[in-house]
Amino acid sequence: MKNLKVENLKNLKKVIEELNQPTYDEDLGKIESLFHFVIKERTDLSGHSEIVVYDENECYNIDYEEELNALSYEAAKEFGFEFVPQKDTILPKLEEAIRKDLKNPDAYLEHYDSVIMTICF
Repeated sequence: MKNLKVENLKNLKKVIEELNQPTYDEDLGKIESLFHFVIKERTDLSGHSEIVVYDENECYNIDYEEELNALSYEAAKEFGFEFVPQKDTILPKLEEAIRKDLKNPDAYLEHYDSVIMTICF
């Protein structure tokens, strides 16, 4: 990944900017995003360079879909509506942006730990 630079990942930066944007509700007004995604270049002690993506708020993590479904299930149970399983829509958006930026259909994000993801191809 020596030639891979954050500044060249325009699609990924655009998706991250969208995910970090507040939303607006007619009744509640501006609602801050739960997420604060960051994209950074980092080098480990051996000199290996990589680009990582993570949510500084740690609201998006390796268990995001499971946690989302647990909350949805509990809400459905408490308020008496039908539970509909939710899918993680964030990871596919991030990976699609990476594939476009790298022009590589095999590029993906791999969890380094529960929060930090590295770009792989």
